[in-house]
Amino acid sequence: MRAAVAAQQPPAVVRVLVTGYFSRYARCSCGWAGRGRLLRSLSVLDALTHAARQGCRPGVPLIDVDIGVGERP
Repeated sequence: MRAAVAAQQPPAVVRVLVTGYFSRYARCSCGWAGRGRLLRSLSVLDALTHAARQGCRPGVPLIDVDIGVGERP
């Protein structure tokens, strides 16, 4: 019984990536990627809809904004 529980993988994590103008899209660690959106709210809706339908969980924080910094300290 314990082997079956240990063999289960944790649920995939879905996030919204904001990388520039017209570049707001949802992406999941299960391999799913939503289409690019103009409005951030629509990409958030894509991410939450995917999480509800596929059993993935939303990331915390859900929105990841690329501020253009090449390296983080």
